[in-house]
Amino acid sequence: MTNSIRINRFLVESGFCSRRQADKLIIEGRVLVNNHPAKVGDQVLLSDQVSVDNQQIKVKSEKIYIALNKPSGYICTLNDEFNRKNARSLINIKDRLFSVGRLDKESCGLIIYTNDGEFAQKVGHPSNQKNKLYRLELQGDHESIKQLPKSFLRGMRIEGKLMKADEIRVIKSHRQTIVVEVAIHQGLNRQLRKMSEALGLKVRLLERIKIGNLKLGSLQPGKWRKINKEEVL
Repeated sequence: MTNSIRINRFLVESGFCSRRQADKLIIEGRVLVNNHPAKVGDQVLLSDQVSVDNQQIKVKSEKIYIALNKPSGYICTLNDEFNRKNARSLINIKDRLFSVGRLDKESCGLIIYTNDGEFAQKVGHPSNQKNKLYRLELQGDHESIKQLPKSFLRGMRIEGKLMKADEIRVIKSHRQTIVVEVAIHQGLNRQLRKMSEALGLKVRLLERIKIGNLKLGSLQPGKWRKINKEEVL
């Protein structure tokens, strides 16, 4: 990183927030540089005093990348008014970390935590085409089960958006149950659940098993390991 960088990138590199959140904080006047309100586009030095809501922000030199096998029943949102179990609490590292993308509370599997905002932006944004692979166990009537692969690949318009899978592989199928592996890159909110429910299918299991080149492998639920970002990209 150069000595002088844009203020939004400074916040991202510190691991404090995403680029979009950084711009929002700046516009809201919550970011100070040397005790003066920052403006979008301002350049700052690494030696400058930067704060958000009176909390001093520093760019950390060490970048941390962690793969966690999130169990079902845990949320990924850092701030939760309902005091639910948080996946971040499973990682016993004090540094400020945030998740790259999310898994809903009922879903389980691979999720990445990091303090590298630029990396998170690169991996998490759909335009970067980082496929994510999921294993689904679904239950429903025979006709819906039979139609699932074609429907997922063709795409389904739900809530005004075309939701579709990039690839699908049937692991096993019985008259009223099916297990599939589905690759997507869109990352729309609860996408696979909504697609399944649109076909009248009940989701028995939704597990993410791969992000980019990074596989969940033998990592047990609730456990985590440090990774290199090259494992993902």
